[in-house]
Amino acid sequence: MPLRSRPLLALLAAEAVSTTGSQMTWLAVPWFVLETTGSPTRMSVVLAAEFLGTALVGIPSGAVAARLGARRMLLACDLLRAPLVALVPLLHVAELLTFPLLAAIAFVLGALWTPAYSSQRVILPELLGEDDRVLVQANALLRATTSTTVLVGPPIAGLLIVALGASNVLWLDAGTFLVSFALIALFVPPGDRLPAAEDTRGLFAGIRFLWRDRLLRPWTLAGAGFELGSQALFAVIPVLAFLRFDDPTVAGWLWAAFGAAGIAGSVLVVVALRRIDPYLIVVFAKVGQLVLFWLLALDLPVVAFGVTVAGVSFLASFINAPVTAVQTTRAPRSVRPHAMAAYMTLTLVAGAVGLASAGPVVEHVGFRAVFVGIALVHTIGSPPFILAALRERAERPPRPPVTTSERARA
Repeated sequence: MPLRSRPLLALLAAEAVSTTGSQMTWLAVPWFVLETTGSPTRMSVVLAAEFLGTALVGIPSGAVAARLGARRMLLACDLLRAPLVALVPLLHVAELLTFPLLAAIAFVLGALWTPAYSSQRVILPELLGEDDRVLVQANALLRATTSTTVLVGPPIAGLLIVALGASNVLWLDAGTFLVSFALIALFVPPGDRLPAAEDTRGLFAGIRFLWRDRLLRPWTLAGAGFELGSQALFAVIPVLAFLRFDDPTVAGWLWAAFGAAGIAGSVLVVVALRRIDPYLIVVFAKVGQLVLFWLLALDLPVVAFGVTVAGVSFLASFINAPVTAVQTTRAPRSVRPHAMAAYMTLTLVAGAVGLASAGPVVEHVGFRAVFVGIALVHTIGSPPFILAALRERAERPPRPPVTTSERARA
């Protein structure tokens, strides 16, 4: 019963605890910047700084993760992020926190996020084996866990910001990383050291692998565009709540709708994958998501906006779980950490562009321009993404259906 094993449950618990804190910070930090500066542009700069941290260390972190092992990398990232997050409220209380220093802390936190995320995905085959069906389900469980934190974290953060202040919420996030560290240290065993290989040499081993693979190359390029649009959408949500409603709970409940839909999608995708080819699921979900992004450009009222954002999240579950499993199993073990880190780096750097541009566009042009831009980048990226999936489906041999005994073992 690989999906019920203690190491996987511990990994899911660590993700639930630490990411709940991070989701609270995702609302608390923008609100803190908006409160202290009144500038959506500065808010976007801080958010973008966190993503730009991946530009310098994201790709090299794949080599470090391969050398240390996924478990050690996860432990190191948790142990480093806890004091970094706590440094923000500590410096604020001491009246030593400047805007450049806040951006620098965000940058370092971003630098640690990519190796943590990629190691979390790399460790799944170490715990569960190489069966792509099991890995799709495990990735769906991870997404469901993350979506639950989106459901829980921002609404709690909205209430705590009102009660305690935005900077004090960050103390809680720092503590969640320590809890995550303890869970992984106690219950997740170390995996095998990855074998050295010719294809892992050089700083850009992961990028070379992604570029040479005829499926992952278009998926990576399209994924970068999708991340740019998605992060611009995330950056708009707190600005929408601040400028139109002057209420942090509005942003919290919008994110909660995003999280609830993500949970539902993560559960249903596991069921759908038993009956429908994963590449077809990805294609239909991407087409539906594209329609929803264009609906966001219609200046919807807040309730309709929340429903549409929830739809985007719901369909994202039907894209992300199969795509992540394919990315993981398609790369040989020796190059897997490099490839995952390279993919995350390239997409998150694009996401930083979306974060950095959303605030200034809202400030100088308006919300509608941001939503039209998001729809356009998804429109440009969808055709190559979809065509690559259809080509791969047509060329690979058919898979046998999942048997009753296989379902019981899962």
